[in-house]
Amino acid sequence: MKNLVLFDRMEDDLMWNGGEGITPKYIGDDMVLLMGLTETRTGQMAKEANEQGLSLFNSLEKWTPQLRIGYLLVWLLYWGISLHAWDLEHIKQIVMVVGEVMEVDDKMDKLHKLDRARILVKTPQQPLIQHKVSTWINGIEYTMHMVEETCYN
Repeated sequence: MKNLVLFDRMEDDLMWNGGEGITPKYIGDDMVLLMGLTETRTGQMAKEANEQGLSLFNSLEKWTPQLRIGYLLVWLLYWGISLHAWDLEHIKQIVMVVGEVMEVDDKMDKLHKLDRARILVKTPQQPLIQHKVSTWINGIEYTMHMVEETCYN
């Protein structure tokens, strides 16, 4: 299942499955910080997942400062696509040089516009203009990134 689709549904799914008071916060890659999750509730969720064979999560880990994201989710605007290649499988093959297709815009999916495609991609590539700032907090080095925002919705 796509990361964003899963995240969008997660809050509702948590409420239906006894997750009152737990608030998911997307932090990057396929990672979600579950605010308000207790050790007891974590054990219950793991037990239920084992018994039912279903889980919202691949794994549950306690947060540590060493957990880092390695990918960005970015929207790409892609044009010049031949009508012969105007389907998701061809576009996935074309876009794989920069990352993995996570989602496509509704206009592209429903063929409303054939001049360009807007595609959400999970990519390890860095933005064009970027600056890293390193700082030490409680004896742990953190690297933060500042990047150019290139378009506005």
